[in-house]
Amino acid sequence: MIDNAFKARLEDLIRRANERGVVAATGFLDLAAQGEAIALCRAKGCQYALIGGYAGAERCILVCLPREGGEEALAAEKYVACVCFSWKGPDLRHGDVLGAVLSAGLQRACVGDIVFEPEGKEAHAFVYVTAQTAPLIAAIDRIGRLPVVGRIVDLAEGGSGRESGERVTVNVVSLRLDAVLGAALHLARGKAAALIEAGDVSVNWKQTLDKGKALGEGDTISVRRFGRIQLAEIGGRSKKDRVFLTLEVWGR
Repeated sequence: MIDNAFKARLEDLIRRANERGVVAATGFLDLAAQGEAIALCRAKGCQYALIGGYAGAERCILVCLPREGGEEALAAEKYVACVCFSWKGPDLRHGDVLGAVLSAGLQRACVGDIVFEPEGKEAHAFVYVTAQTAPLIAAIDRIGRLPVVGRIVDLAEGGSGRESGERVTVNVVSLRLDAVLGAALHLARGKAAALIEAGDVSVNWKQTLDKGKALGEGDTISVRRFGRIQLAEIGGRSKKDRVFLTLEVWGR
């Protein structure tokens, strides 16, 4: 449920876009907040866009757009920057990097996704932040006790910064959420159901605990710690009456 303070701030952004023709943006929102914000924008007739820095981003900034024009304001670089930290030595975890970034004085709404990508002997963490905070974050030279080198990189260089995900074909018994999720992530159906029941799964940016939820073409499944899946195409059936699906998967 959307909290009253957040709803009031969002309604103000929507009014500025609808009545004054001003482009207005939130900070980074998690999937649940995105779902609530999108529903409110639609109810108020406000155009919007989600910007996370790369295709398939989980945490995104919601930009409220005027009814006419405003598309020219959608350059992602106006809202999001990517800081790459490089280091040699022990692995760092998401919490290590997030802790160092927040210790620099940022609020959580200023920080988007953190994507790790090993490369030979050197590891990298790509941290998506609000554009104005990037210089402060790039100046971090130590995470915990580990020396790191931070630099601002183009969004196109960032981790998982690809326009489309990995396209895969699977076949499932039915279009139930647990069946599709299990096939996409190579999990037993029981383990997929456990993720859903634990509250780690959202469909079209709304959390669901319904493992039997029926999916349709174009639906997007977001899974905490795993990534995002889009049901790109529903195909025909096999001789054993299983349904062929084409999925686009980010972050698996």
